[in-house]
Amino acid sequence: MIQVKELLSQLAFVAFAQSVLSACGPAGSEGSEGSEATDEAPSALASTSQLPPSLSCRGPYSIQSRASGRYVSTEIGFSGDRINMLRARALTDDAFEKFYICEDRAGGSVIQAVVNSGYVSAEIFYSGAYNGMLRARATFPGEWEHLDVSIGSGTIRSRANGAYVSAELGYGGEDFGMLRARATQVGPWERFNIRETTWD
Repeated sequence: MIQVKELLSQLAFVAFAQSVLSACGPAGSEGSEGSEATDEAPSALASTSQLPPSLSCRGPYSIQSRASGRYVSTEIGFSGDRINMLRARALTDDAFEKFYICEDRAGGSVIQAVVNSGYVSAEIFYSGAYNGMLRARATFPGEWEHLDVSIGSGTIRSRANGAYVSAELGYGGEDFGMLRARATQVGPWERFNIRETTWD
């Protein structure tokens, strides 16, 4: 009789646990993580183990503006809506200037910054001179993170708005060299040297 009571007690506990799990739902089911900001302290290096299974990644790569010769940096020291902005401003290829380029099953690409593991987003809802700003701030690639990256021609185009990425060499101060998806045609500011680099 005691064994029967113990068995019934165990079955009741299992049923309770299953009801709790069913009410909570699977982890991460409350919404898409695409375009979610990553404002927390960055990790030293991105890990390809964090990549979604649908992505195939290579790298690291450096991205260099052909017009200015400056390397693209991830500005993790900026704050607010400009945190993790991409700017063509560095003279050398260092830790902040390294990226993974990943291909998805649909034939497009996403770019992931090595320094903070953030996926590069085109901020198409920003207005004025910041419209289309590129920021390495998403934890998962969504619509704003999908790009067409042509290593051969050196162009990057946002799939979200169809615009080519420009290095804003006419901007001043901390906005100099800002990358924006805003050009309808490819000119000097829309050309980049996209090359594999080392971890040094």
